[in-house]
Amino acid sequence: MVSPLFITTFTLLFVFHLNHTSTVRPKMHINIYMYINMCSSNILTNDCLPPLNDENDFLPPLNDENDFLPPLNDEIDFLPPLNDENDFIPPLNDENDYKKFAIKIPEKWKKKEWIKWMKQTEEDWLVFNTYIIKKKKKWLARKEIKWKNWIRGMEKKWMHYNPHIYREFKSNTMKKSQSWDDTQWARWIETEGKDFMEIEWEKWIYQNNKYINEWIMNQWLQWKNKKIMQWLMNSWKCEEDEYWETWERSTIWEKWFNLRKRRKWLRWHNRINKETDQWNKWVKSKEVIYTKEANNKLLEWINEKRNSFNNWKKSFIDKWIHKKQWIVWIREKQNLPCTI
Repeated sequence: MVSPLFITTFTLLFVFHLNHTSTVRPKMHINIYMYINMCSSNILTNDCLPPLNDENDFLPPLNDENDFLPPLNDEIDFLPPLNDENDFIPPLNDENDYKKFAIKIPEKWKKKEWIKWMKQTEEDWLVFNTYIIKKKKKWLARKEIKWKNWIRGMEKKWMHYNPHIYREFKSNTMKKSQSWDDTQWARWIETEGKDFMEIEWEKWIYQNNKYINEWIMNQWLQWKNKKIMQWLMNSWKCEEDEYWETWERSTIWEKWFNLRKRRKWLRWHNRINKETDQWNKWVKSKEVIYTKEANNKLLEWINEKRNSFNNWKKSFIDKWIHKKQWIVWIREKQNLPCTI
């Protein structure tokens, strides 16, 4: 008959061997302590053996916390290789299945999808920009007609008495000019009257410039917002983002001690930040076109019209003085018919 001392000694050696050659889960530690106590009491039954739940109860020794995670060969989330885009689509029974599946899609595939989407977005932008250029050319063509009409309107306005001159320019010219001679009228149109024409020019240019710039920027904002929403609303991305945003609100224990999930979360977080940074840089590069380059072309048109306006203004003032147009102003103010 085997003595109790021999059984106890053998048991301790066996436990020592297990602790140095296998990974023992907390549950298994409890079973071993029970086993030692039972053997010390000379009770040796089948319950003395630690229960094996499955073949994984005996794992290689853990050197540090990272041993809880399988080795990383690359950024793929330990899924079988994908031959094409459709390989990863398994039968999904409900929304929870899809959420669980969305976070298991390999990082490499997600990064390729982003690159592919950005390339397509660049191509779509070229089409959009062509549309903007055509619209702007049509606008400038229509502006040529409006420009000629505006010049004719200016000439008609300044050849006749303006009853609203005080309201428009805060000028009391008609009151203080009652005793003016021809020289004083000529000096007025070459100074104050000329400044009033400049004010009207600046106002007309500002209104038109403001309109075209606002239209272009509104078109651009709508287009770029629609594009990024198309990316963000991808079904797999919505589920993935929702999953990790929920996980971020979980307990500290879950976030810091579930190393496998934390590593996946970090990959997701870094990828999102990188995508955001790339998108913002791309948007800024395009906005330069709509703020600086587009304005440069518009400025060319404005400068051209500025020269035309200056030429018209000089010619008009000379004609106004030559015809002594102030006489027309005075008679129209007095509601008398003009005889010259």
